[in-house]
Amino acid sequence: MSKFLFKHDDLFSQITVDNGECIKLSPGVNLNAPPGDGRCQCCGRHISQLTPFSDTDIVDGALLVKSWRPATIPGEWEREVMYESQERVPGKPDEWYGADDVFDWSADCYWECSECFYLDDVEFYRQMFSRIDREEELALYGDGDVEQDIPERGLK
Repeated sequence: MSKFLFKHDDLFSQITVDNGECIKLSPGVNLNAPPGDGRCQCCGRHISQLTPFSDTDIVDGALLVKSWRPATIPGEWEREVMYESQERVPGKPDEWYGADDVFDWSADCYWECSECFYLDDVEFYRQMFSRIDREEELALYGDGDVEQDIPERGLK
């Protein structure tokens, strides 16, 4: 049985998916509901192909767990802008606003399997975007030899 962050009247926030039944939405408002297709939002594997979590009491036995990751990973240019934007705290000449104080970071919610959950943010997004690119190429060019079908990319 899946676990919930909270259940209140008609408001639900599920935190784990333990089986196929857990993907069904509860009646009412489901906050950050699990993916309807039952797939990890990073690697794309279906819950029938996943190894359950087995390391903590909270998520033990879960196939997918809700997580939050930064909406963007700052690149070199963004880090330079962050550090250049640091300013002195008014009235306190020896204190500076840090880069984290200047920028408001947002987070996105993802449902992840036991293998993807422990990836750092950079590796998580690298794997997720790689999967999305593969899926788009398959959708555009079919299951055949993708490289042979895309001459404009210089692939043969």
